[in-house]
Amino acid sequence: MKQIFFLLMLAFGAVTVGYAQIHGSAKPSSSLLADTAVVLKDVTVEAARVTFRPDGRHIIPSVAQRASATNGYTLLHLLSLPQLQVDAVRHTIADRLNRGEVQLRINGALASKSDLTALDPKRVTSIDYIDNPGVRYGQDIAFVIDIHTRRSDAGYELGTDLTQALARYSDDMVYAKVNRGKSEWALTYNFFYKDNRNEKARTLTDYLLTDGTHDIVSRVDKQHRSRAAGNTVALKYNRADTLGNVLQAKLTADFNHCPGNDVLIDVNGTDVKNFSRDRSFSPVLDLYLVRKLGRHQSITANVVGTHIHTRSYNYMDEGGPYAYHVKGNTSSLIGEAIYENRLKPFTLSLGANYQLKYTRNSYTDDVDAINRLHNQYVYGFAQLKGYLGALTYVAGLGVSNQRYTQGEAHYNFNLFRPQATLAYNFGHGLSLSYDFKQYGFFSRIAMIGDAAIRTNGREWTMGSPNLKPNRCDEHTLRFNYSSPRWNNTLEADYRDHSHCNMAAYFRTDDNRFVYTQRNQRGIKMLYFIDNFSYTIVPDRLVANVNGGFFRYFNFGDDYTHLHNFWMVGGSLEAYLGRWTLTAQGDNGYRFLEGENLGWNYGIPALQCSYQAGPCSVSLTWDHCFMANPKAMSSHLLNRLMHKDYELRSKTIGNFVSLNFTWKLSHGRRYKEAQRKLNNKDTQTGIIGRN
Repeated sequence: MKQIFFLLMLAFGAVTVGYAQIHGSAKPSSSLLADTAVVLKDVTVEAARVTFRPDGRHIIPSVAQRASATNGYTLLHLLSLPQLQVDAVRHTIADRLNRGEVQLRINGALASKSDLTALDPKRVTSIDYIDNPGVRYGQDIAFVIDIHTRRSDAGYELGTDLTQALARYSDDMVYAKVNRGKSEWALTYNFFYKDNRNEKARTLTDYLLTDGTHDIVSRVDKQHRSRAAGNTVALKYNRADTLGNVLQAKLTADFNHCPGNDVLIDVNGTDVKNFSRDRSFSPVLDLYLVRKLGRHQSITANVVGTHIHTRSYNYMDEGGPYAYHVKGNTSSLIGEAIYENRLKPFTLSLGANYQLKYTRNSYTDDVDAINRLHNQYVYGFAQLKGYLGALTYVAGLGVSNQRYTQGEAHYNFNLFRPQATLAYNFGHGLSLSYDFKQYGFFSRIAMIGDAAIRTNGREWTMGSPNLKPNRCDEHTLRFNYSSPRWNNTLEADYRDHSHCNMAAYFRTDDNRFVYTQRNQRGIKMLYFIDNFSYTIVPDRLVANVNGGFFRYFNFGDDYTHLHNFWMVGGSLEAYLGRWTLTAQGDNGYRFLEGENLGWNYGIPALQCSYQAGPCSVSLTWDHCFMANPKAMSSHLLNRLMHKDYELRSKTIGNFVSLNFTWKLSHGRRYKEAQRKLNNKDTQTGIIGRN
C-alpha cells in the first residue's frame, strides 16, 4: 500500500508537469480573470486564488469561503493550509510536524487568540501564508500567517463568540471596538474552562536493574480528572494617519488557574495518587511604532515588557509520599527595530533585536533548589529581496550572540545565520524554488535549570545547566503548480541538526532511572510532502488531499534510532448558500525525537454551520463514531528502560460542540497597525514531571 501511494504521488507530479506543458500555450478565459487576477513581481498566477512566492504563498479567499466563515479560525480552517492543524473549535493553530511556532498577524500586527476570534471574515482581502520565514523573523518561528482586511476610519463594533461542548468545555469571548478620527480603542475579554474526567493512560515499563534482572511495572489510570480555567483581558489603543505612521499600545493580562489534576493509578495492583495544581498571572505591555520616511523608506520599532508570576504544587505517593512547591518569577524585556527601503528592483531590510531575561524559580519541600538564570540575546540582520526577470531571490545574513549564566554554568554562543532563496517562474502556473538556511536552537529554559524532580517510584527528571546552543542547516526544494481550478505543491526537505540537545537516560547505583538532556551527535530528517487542492464545483465544492513520507535519523552518544512514517489526509468543503458543510480526516503524525517514538493521532471531524444576518451557528463533531479514541501513544527505545505509553480519552470521543457568534457594527472598522514585528515571552523555566 505504501509503495502504491508513493508511486501515485510521483505520477501525480508527472501529470502536473505534463498538463502544464500541454496547456501552457492556452490563454485563460477573460471571464476567469474578472475578479481574481493578481499582478505581483513574485510568481504570478492569473485567475487563481493562490500566488506562490519565494517565502510562501499569497491567498485570496473565495467569496463563498469568506461568507461561510464565522471568525479567523474558521476561515483558516476552510483554506486547508498545508502542514498546519487548525482547530476551529479550540481556537488553536499548530505545525503538524512540530518544527516551531505559528506566528499570527492581522494587517501585519501581532494577533492574539481574541483578535482572530473577533475577526470578520467578510472584510478579509487576502492572506499571506509564509512557510519559509527569512532572517528577519524571530527564532523558533516556523510559519507566519498575515491576514489583510479592508480598512476605514470610523464606526464601532460589538461582538461575541461562544463555544460550548457537551464534555464540560467552553471558550467564550466578548469584544468592543470604537473608532474616531485617527484613533481606535479596543477591549476584549476571553474566558476558557475545561473539566476532563474520562482520560485514561496506560504505561508498561521494563526497567533493567544493576544486577541484570528486570522490573516490569504496569501503571493504569483508574480515575483521572483535570480542570483548568483562564481569563484574558486586553486593552488596545491605536493611532494611524494616512501616510502609514502608526503608534500602538496594548496592555494584556492573563490569569490562568488549574485547581487540580487528580489521578488515581493502579501500579502493579496497588493504588497510588498523583495530584498537582497551579496558577499564574502575566501582565504584558506592548508598544509599537511605525515611522514612514518618504514613499519608500520606513522604520519599525517594538518594545515588549513581560512578567510571569507562577505558583504550583505537586504530590505523588508512588514509592512513598513526595511533594514540592514552586514559586516562579520571570521578567523579560524585548526591543527590536527594523529599517526598510523599497528600491527597484529589490528591497533592503536592516534590523536589530535585543532581549534580556531574568528567571528565579524556588523549589521547596522534597525538592530544595533555587534557580537563578540570566539570559541575554543580541541579533542583527541584513536582507535583500528582489527579482531578475523570471528569477526571484532572497538573500540574508543574521549574526547573533546568546549569553547565559546560572551559578557557575555559563555560555557565550555566536552564530552566523545565512539564508538564500531562489525561485524561478516558468509561466503558466509553474514555479520551482530552492532554499537554504541556517538557524540557531536554544533549549527550553526549564531544561537548563539544576533541579531534579521525581516523576514516579523509579524515574527522575533532571535539568542540565551545561546545555549549549546549537545550529540547524535546512535545504528545501519546492515545486508549485496553480490553475483556476487546482493547486499542487510538492516539497522535499532535508535538515541536519548537529550537536543538538537530545534525550539522555542513566541509571544510578540504587536503581534510579534519570532523564536529562545532553548535547549529542545530532538529528537528521528527510521528508517529501505533496499538497493538492481541487475545486470540483466553483464556489461550491472543494477537495484537499495531502500525503508525505518522513525519514528520521537520531544519533545519540550511545544509541542510533531510525524510523520511517507515511502521512495521508484530506478534506471536503461544500458551500450551499447560508449552509456550509465540511469533513476532514488524517492518520496523524508520528515523530522520533531522541529515544522517544511518539504518535499524535488524527482527528476525523464533521462540521455544519448556518448564517442568518449578524448571527451564525456551527455544530462540530470531532472523532466521529469513536467512543474512546487514542489521543497519543509513545514508545521509549532506551536500552535501560523500555516504555510503552498510551492515552485514551472518552472526553474527546464523539466530541460535539456548538458555536454561536454575533456581531453588531456601525460604520466601518479602523485601519489596523501595519505591524512587522512579533515579540512574545511565555517560558517560565519551571521543570515539570513528564
